[in-house]
Amino acid sequence: MSFFTELGYELVRRYAPCRIHTGFEEYTSYQANKEEQYWLIGYGSPRLKGKAITPYTVASREELDKQLKEDLQIFSRYVDNVVYVPLNEKKKAAVLSYAESVGIVQFKQCTLLELINKSARKSDIIREWSPFIKKNYFSDPNRINRRRAELDLFLQPDKEVSLFVDHKCKLPRCLLNVATTFNGSPQQVKAIEYLEKELLKADPGGKIIDKFFTMWSERPHCIGSRSAFLEADLKDLETLRYASSLIPLETELELQIQEKIRAQEDASCC
Repeated sequence: MSFFTELGYELVRRYAPCRIHTGFEEYTSYQANKEEQYWLIGYGSPRLKGKAITPYTVASREELDKQLKEDLQIFSRYVDNVVYVPLNEKKKAAVLSYAESVGIVQFKQCTLLELINKSARKSDIIREWSPFIKKNYFSDPNRINRRRAELDLFLQPDKEVSLFVDHKCKLPRCLLNVATTFNGSPQQVKAIEYLEKELLKADPGGKIIDKFFTMWSERPHCIGSRSAFLEADLKDLETLRYASSLIPLETELELQIQEKIRAQEDASCC
């Protein structure tokens, strides 16, 4: 999964500071702090057109925007290596912007990445990402606006829903987006009631909705689904912690109990 998108690039370009403007659409190099010996330019690029930045490097905004895109294409590969769940284009753009702003080292260790990889509830992600809840954002208006834009983009539905299996939607708007956009508002309840009303007209006997819920509630068994990991493959839950995070919690607890029983049996045999 490639994490670079034009939407992500535009989001970073909008909120990341471009330094240092000397006037007449010209930017000069700078040092992030006095202790560092290397020089940067624009959005924090250590190179421009393949050459290292020097104290005398200058560039136009167009050149710096082009360099930012190249930098993000490289940076997105590192983000790709640590995000394990499928995301749509808007979610990728939001995550790329967040990772760029904090740096890949901090991003790999942050709680937000852990929540995303666990497919956490929307409320948990909002609590961690929202600039109006995290107090460390309050002193920086630009960071507040950036976090709000990232979170809003992450929560927006997309025509293409990211799945473990192929799905070609035949409707103008994919119904799989309902799960990611439901907020319990009166308008959404009315929308569901309208859909129910129309379904009853088309199928008074309820065969369509019965078939739908039968298929919807069926235990997944396709490649890439939560049940694709066999219990025999999960003996080492720490080594396969990613795989174990994709199966239901009760299954993991059951496996742990089975491991304890085997250990006790082995001990009694000895």
